[in-house]
Amino acid sequence: MGQASSEPQSRDLDSALASLAPDESRTLLLFHSKSAPVGARLVKQELAAQGVTTSEASVSRVLVRLDAAGLTEAEGRKGRVLTPFGRAVAEQAIGNRRRNTSFNAALRIRSLEQLLDLLYARRGVEQEAARVAARRRTDEQLSELDAVIREHESAITRGADPTPSGMEFHRVIVRMAGSDLFSAVGDVILNESLAGLERTLDVITGTDGTTGLSVPEHEPIRRAIAAQDGEAAARAMSEHLSRLISEVEDFAQRGNVQLFQRLLRVVN
Repeated sequence: MGQASSEPQSRDLDSALASLAPDESRTLLLFHSKSAPVGARLVKQELAAQGVTTSEASVSRVLVRLDAAGLTEAEGRKGRVLTPFGRAVAEQAIGNRRRNTSFNAALRIRSLEQLLDLLYARRGVEQEAARVAARRRTDEQLSELDAVIREHESAITRGADPTPSGMEFHRVIVRMAGSDLFSAVGDVILNESLAGLERTLDVITGTDGTTGLSVPEHEPIRRAIAAQDGEAAARAMSEHLSRLISEVEDFAQRGNVQLFQRLLRVVN
């Protein structure tokens, strides 16, 4: 990784950020918080104030690595400052941290209203992902989708947990869209941490005897994608998720708030 241009590309920033060791990342963010050049001694003192014990020699080695990566540079005898590329990488790190904090808070579903919000978001995103997937899908991806459907059916037949394969069906379709944006949003709304919530949803639909409907509702989505019919794929996905939304709305209207809280405690 060498000195970057004055307008670094986001992919370059992601690569630079991913290559940083924890001590390098901490030091980079410390530089970002300072308006004047910083030397190894001050870095050591600032890290100590954060509860990180290190030696001045260790800090110096980190600074040499940051220089070599084009993230910092010496400013005479005053110390070092961030390069334009280093500042961009640090700001990317700060933005990522804020987004992660925001996503983690959003994924802490604790009420039926929040569950419905999640399902509304899923319907909007997934019906469009299915539409795009139908246009862009490959035969290999279609085979993967078929395998996941068979796995889901088998889990239900055997009385095993169908949640992993049921969620994977939706993840595969998002990946079939072949879009970094769809993939990023899909990572949030179909996050592994929501598996317990998905099991709660199975219990809610079970009160109406409709838990087994997901498998037959997945099939028209699969057929439309196989036929590369984007409109039919989007419509089938919307109908599938709308049915789940309707059942959760009915469950909420029947005054099952406390039951929902108990279910969350059992499945998580």
